[in-house]
Amino acid sequence: MPQIRFNSDLSLGNLLTLLTLLVGMASGWQIMASSIQENRRMIDTLSTRIEKSEGKIDTTIKNLSDERVELARALAELKTELRNLKDAVASLSERRPD
Repeated sequence: MPQIRFNSDLSLGNLLTLLTLLVGMASGWQIMASSIQENRRMIDTLSTRIEKSEGKIDTTIKNLSDERVELARALAELKTELRNLKDAVASLSERRPD
C-alpha cells in the first residue's frame, strides 16, 4: 500500500492554485456586492412606484365614491320621475271614457 507523504515545498502549481482561489473568491465577492447594490436600487425604485400608486389609488377611491353618490342621486331622481309618469298614466286612464 503506498504511503501518503506531505511535501512542504511550494511549487508553481501550488501558487497558481492559491492565486486562482483568491481571484475566484474576489470575483465572487464583487459579483455578490454588485447584485446587492442592484437589488437595493430595484427596491428603491419599486418603493417609489408603490408610494405614487398609493396616492393614485386614494384619488381613484375618492372619485369612485363621489361617482357613487352622484349615481345614487340620479337613480332617486329617475325613480321619482317614473313614479310621476305612472301616476300621470293612471290619471289619464281614469279619465278616458270606455
